[in-house]
Amino acid sequence: MAGKILDVVRAPAPGMRQVAQSGALPGFVTVALWILVSLLAAGLGLLLGGFASVDELLEGLPPGTVPQEVDEASLEGIVFGAQVAGIGLRALWPLLYWAVLTLVMHLVTKLFGGAGSLSGMFGAMGAACVPFAISGLVQLVVTGGQAASGSAGAPQALIITLGAVGALVSVAALIWHIALVVIGASAARGLSYGGSAGSCATSCAAVIGIPLLLLFLIGGVLTLLGGG
Repeated sequence: MAGKILDVVRAPAPGMRQVAQSGALPGFVTVALWILVSLLAAGLGLLLGGFASVDELLEGLPPGTVPQEVDEASLEGIVFGAQVAGIGLRALWPLLYWAVLTLVMHLVTKLFGGAGSLSGMFGAMGAACVPFAISGLVQLVVTGGQAASGSAGAPQALIITLGAVGALVSVAALIWHIALVVIGASAARGLSYGGSAGSCATSCAAVIGIPLLLLFLIGGVLTLLGGG
């Protein structure tokens, strides 16, 4: 299974064809790796003190924001709960993204004449997330390097440079992911790259545009009600 995922990295087009023929399992393995990296990043953040303490949160809030009847123990419980929720979201986000991406692309590619199994689409779209797992590993190295540099008293320019490298890797991973989505949809649904790219663009427009349209409509309704 790992070999098929590596084939997607080495030779995306034939690799994606093999993945699409293997069903959803390669995609699940890739997303599981992404989740593992995300949890490692959360653990590293805890070790490096990346989560704010109660005192730090109180310092950043205006006076009177927190009611006097709320004691420090309650605040600590709220902060701990927020941290646990954040780690849980790190684990759930890859699964949610994978499911939504697959279902939306499967539906839209059907409009473009695509044909193929949903399990093959799950496999291809999951494998298309391999850049995020690789980028996450790089980010772990970058974060660790920044922490080590800070502890060793390295110049601030080095820490900033490491951060810039991490940002560039994230951008490159997103571009790579989009390319793999196009290739994967083409392989799983038997479309040309043009049709697959059109499906991807339509899906992005729908995922971004529909929520914005709903927010605009809700805002307009609330404005009218408020004016009345």
